[in-house]
Amino acid sequence: MEGSAFIAATRQLVAAAEILAMAGPPDWRSDASEMHAFFRQHERTCLGLDAVETSDDELFARTSHAALTMAGRNEFAASHALLKQARSLLTATRKPLLQAADAMCSSISLTRILQRSSTLRFRLDALPRAGAV
Repeated sequence: MEGSAFIAATRQLVAAAEILAMAGPPDWRSDASEMHAFFRQHERTCLGLDAVETSDDELFARTSHAALTMAGRNEFAASHALLKQARSLLTATRKPLLQAADAMCSSISLTRILQRSSTLRFRLDALPRAGAV
């Protein structure tokens, strides 16, 4: 799924969760607030990515649209179920992506960082100093 399509779908889910949290039944408001925070986090996390994987891109996009539509029509039970469905589609694929990102970040060793900093120091030392002729 293209990053822009994912962000658009996620923003629809954020809006649906916000409507449900503010206007929905009191017993669903805390769950809706948690989903709102969950989708906001994924929206912010994925702003810089070119593409995002879901288990079913078309279903994710259609679910997000339907969740917002149902929330706007005060069909809170349907919106709540659709938000849970969207979350499950995302959760199934985000865990491997996050694990891959963690693995990639941890592969950078302290030795490589120190090597790069010593190379930079060497280059700075090679530059002529101010006032030196």
